Amino acid sequence: MKLFNQIYAFLSLSMLLSCGYSEEFNEVNHNNEFIIEFPDYMKASDDFQSALSFKNAFRNTYSLVNVYNKDGQIFEEFQQKTLGILKTYEPLSKALVTDSVYRENESFKAIDVQLYGIMNGENIYYWHSVFESKGKFFEVVCWTRSMDRKQRYGPDLAQIIASFKPLI
Repeated sequence: MKLFNQIYAFLSLSMLLSCGYSEEFNEVNHNNEFIIEFPDYMKASDDFQSALSFKNAFRNTYSLVNVYNKDGQIFEEFQQKTLGILKTYEPLSKALVTDSVYRENESFKAIDVQLYGIMNGENIYYWHSVFESKGKFFEVVCWTRSMDRKQRYGPDLAQIIASFKPLI
């Protein structure tokens, strides 16, 4: 029995160590359209209809990027339209914008919004940002569920959005 306990402890420790992730972020250049960084624990996914998506289902952290042609649209109207799609997403109820920030530099304008809602009886937290570059609009969305995960992974999700840089 003692040998069994030692083997079990060794295997448990090995499994725990193999699930470890570094604190590093990895830069992704997507088709020379944009650069974005994701934490080491998130991996590329094709779960969403988007230009690029990353996730970690175990940690319930998700992120996606969409790229849009401007087609004569005004930035603020485009931002309201994309945010409206999220706010009226059928499974999401009690959607509430909790924070909003406008940013601008020499290569882009951005509007960052944090949104809270309830989905399937569980709290869900979104970081939604829309960028305007010279040639395109970009939408970056990150989300997680539960206050515990928001507190634990929220800074990483905010860093994903802060790392986004349009190239076109």
